[in-house]
Amino acid sequence: MLDGVMLLWFLLTALSLLFVVVDIRATPESPILKWGFILLTAYTGPLGAFLYVLGRQDGLPRSRHWLEKETLNHEDRNLSPELLHKMDACWRAANYLSGGQSAELASARLNAMNVRFKSRLPWALAYSFARAIQQPALEIWQGEEAHVLAAQQAFYHRAMCNRAARCGEYNAAIETT
Repeated sequence: MLDGVMLLWFLLTALSLLFVVVDIRATPESPILKWGFILLTAYTGPLGAFLYVLGRQDGLPRSRHWLEKETLNHEDRNLSPELLHKMDACWRAANYLSGGQSAELASARLNAMNVRFKSRLPWALAYSFARAIQQPALEIWQGEEAHVLAAQQAFYHRAMCNRAARCGEYNAAIETT
């Protein structure tokens, strides 16, 4: 009986892996992400394929607009109509990733999205604060005891900037205070 169960598991894993390999070729995701899903499916079988399907955008064309770095003119695409229609009031928050951009740009983008969309959203709009708040403080601190106070002040300053951005009240003047 155990042989039959193992054979069934290997067959399902092979089918899952085949599905992911064929389907992922049509996506414009980075090669590392593609290989990550392929390896995940190879190791976890049908569970990996299930997670892959959950990660897809329901057949919608994938886009890389989350990674555009230098302008604030794209925040309307960050909250695309597809996202606005797919998320309902049961969600507590929508977070976007702030990695790959400066702390100031992340705050400015969050502010722009809150100014434009906050009145239409039944949930809070934020982003992963870790890098945008912690990175400037970590760069100042560098593990040195003498830099602790300056790092704490930088951390507090970034937290206040991002608090304002979450309320749609952020502006460049806040950065100098």
